[in-house]
Parts: sequence; structure tokens; C-alpha cells
Amino acid sequence: MYSSSAGAAANPFAGRQRPSPNGNPEDLEGGGGAMAMTQQQGYHSSRAEAVQSVQKTIGELAQMFQKMAVMVTAQEEMIQRIDHDIDDTLDNTKKAQDNLLQYFHYISSNRALIIKVFLILIFFVIFFIVFLA
Repeated sequence: MYSSSAGAAANPFAGRQRPSPNGNPEDLEGGGGAMAMTQQQGYHSSRAEAVQSVQKTIGELAQMFQKMAVMVTAQEEMIQRIDHDIDDTLDNTKKAQDNLLQYFHYISSNRALIIKVFLILIFFVIFFIVFLA
């Protein structure tokens, strides 16, 4: 099925071989197999360290988001309490304003009564001074 003459014609990359450091084109690993293995292992170990670093960073982010979720939940309860307190304060302020208006009307009606009483007293004083003195 695969012969050397048919394979060379069928494979367009057959003529392209990487040159090897020792100059032998038949040696595909280049004679520096140990060096290539060491470089490849170094590359793989650096990639593994990078992946572990990314995993660690993602874990830290997950913890920060969990803490943030707890803080948001706690603040949500606090904000709801503040909102409820503001509503209570608004109701109390409206009641206080109504009470002040009622008191103002009460005082205003009493002023008229007090003025009437003083006018009657002044009338009697003038009456007794003019007619009895």
C-alpha cells in the first residue's frame, strides 16, 4: 500500500525534512533528542505551573466572590431595615405635622377667647373708673 516511491509522490511534505543539528537529514529527531526532551519537559513543566497558577487565581476569585455574596446579602438586610425605618420616620413626621396643625388651630381659637376675655375686663375697668370714680 505504501511504497517508498509512491509515498514520496503522494506526500508533498516528503522532501521537506527538518535539518538536524548533526547534519544527517535522515535523523528526524536531530541527534539532540535528549536536549529536545529536556526542552520539551521544561516547556511542559512551565505550562503545568502556569495552569496551576491560573487555577489558584480562579480559586481565590471564587472565594472573593463568595465573600462578596455574603456581604451583599448582609447589606441587603441592612438596606431593607433602613428602608423600613425611613418609612416609619416618614409616617411619624406626617403624624407630628398633623398634631402641630391641630395644636395651632387649638391655640388660635384660644387666642380669640383670651382676647375677648381681656376686652371684657378692660371694658369693666374703664366702666368702673368712669362711672364709679
